[in-house]
Amino acid sequence: LVQIAGKYTLAQAFEPGWGNVVFDITPRGLRTPTLRRDDVTFVVHYRLLDGDVVLEASTGTRVLPLRAQSVAEFYAAFVTAAAELGLAAPGGTITAEIAGAAPLDADRAGRPWNRAAARLIWAALNDAAGALEQWQAPYRGQRPRGGGMWGGFAPSATRYPGGRVIPPA
Repeated sequence: LVQIAGKYTLAQAFEPGWGNVVFDITPRGLRTPTLRRDDVTFVVHYRLLDGDVVLEASTGTRVLPLRAQSVAEFYAAFVTAAAELGLAAPGGTITAEIAGAAPLDADRAGRPWNRAAARLIWAALNDAAGALEQWQAPYRGQRPRGGGMWGGFAPSATRYPGGRVIPPA
């Protein structure tokens, strides 16, 4: 489900190492960086410990419950809530980042919601984020903020030596 908000981050300006697309590990779950699309500024906060998703925008707020449902049902609810805030559906592909997985809007398999498992995932990511922050702290070169990659829940921390970086065309 976090891949839905992750698709919005792909429309942002490129940063080397994709440092701009990682989710922040928050005290309650995972949150996108602040995003700007058209005339709307917004964040998406997957509050794993509360069992909901908050879309907070310059145009208002919507809350979606995390519950047993298909990915397609959640995608439809997310897109509807985003549209109420003036946001178009995520651009580009809505294909999941998992090989062989159905597109997000076509995955109709029932998925459980397990609050205890969500807490364990959050706790592991929170511990990893804390360790990566300590590892990053003394580094004097460029370092994007640490966080979690939305495609596979991998912790992320990158270091650059401070030299000029020329992105590919």
